[in-house]
Amino acid sequence: MQVLSKAKGEEKDKLKKEYEAHIKRKEGSNISKEDDKKRANIDKTFVSANFDLQKVLQISVSDAGPVYYSRKLCVYNLTVYEAAPPNKAFCFTWNECNGKRGSNEIGSCILEWFKTSSDIVKEVSLFSDTCGGQDRNQFVAALFLFIVQTTHVEVTEHVFMEKGHSEMGVDSMHSAIEYAQRDIFIYCLSQWLTVFALARPNHNRNKNKEKNL
Repeated sequence: MQVLSKAKGEEKDKLKKEYEAHIKRKEGSNISKEDDKKRANIDKTFVSANFDLQKVLQISVSDAGPVYYSRKLCVYNLTVYEAAPPNKAFCFTWNECNGKRGSNEIGSCILEWFKTSSDIVKEVSLFSDTCGGQDRNQFVAALFLFIVQTTHVEVTEHVFMEKGHSEMGVDSMHSAIEYAQRDIFIYCLSQWLTVFALARPNHNRNKNKEKNL
């Protein structure tokens, strides 16, 4: 808005229209997310979920000086959060030795999540941010086409949240994981899986899955 206030004439009108379109897209994606959440609460054949890659985790995590300054092993964690109660939450985790954090890895994790769905599910809506290298690309789109051709799911919808306004349920998962880890030292991948379970102690811990890609 600071740039808009300094603009003049046609440039100001153009920026104003772009800003209004931005707000309209933000409101539209949020309305769509809430509508799908309400539908998922009453329709057992419909599932709505959101997914996102957490910030890069590391091994080792310690307060020891030499460990802090040493080379770390990067760990990636894709989280999926289902909108309808009991709000099933999934963590698909791998390290940089097993794969990167591109569309192939993200697609493989999403496919594994689809395999957990009940046979009665016929329609799925997924929400994510607009990261082109991970979510918004031809490979993930091809995955959804593959799913409707080979599984019991007949319809898939992928909705992208507006850039800068991608607040989703998975954000609370990431915050809970970081809070659970605050006093725990990490020296191997299995300890991260334990942290994931500690972040949600009242739910089935088998929902945390290690995905070797």
